[in-house]
Amino acid sequence: LGTGDYEIVVIDDCGTERDTVIEALTVGDQILGFDLLLYPNPSTGQFTIELDNPERDDIDLEIINLMGQLVFKQLYDSYGEARFIRTIDLGNQASGAYFMRINGLPVKAKLMIE
Repeated sequence: LGTGDYEIVVIDDCGTERDTVIEALTVGDQILGFDLLLYPNPSTGQFTIELDNPERDDIDLEIINLMGQLVFKQLYDSYGEARFIRTIDLGNQASGAYFMRINGLPVKAKLMIE
């Protein structure tokens, strides 16, 4: 998708159009213009996340399973560093795909636990 205005129509399982408010929509592999690395992926539950943080903001990381349940939430202090690097352990979670939000925004990258 390119830059522009888009209309999004939400239709439920019965085919009924629903009124829905969308606060933000992110398209692409980057969040806030930051490069994101996630490795190893797939993993056994332990992975490293790296992203540029030129504003040196604290990082609020959320991980959500396919049922929409929040399985991990942590606010990390940036310590004034321009590169955020943390290792996360989700070894207690079931195998499958997980999605991430960083500072409340969805990230296109998908985490896979084997």
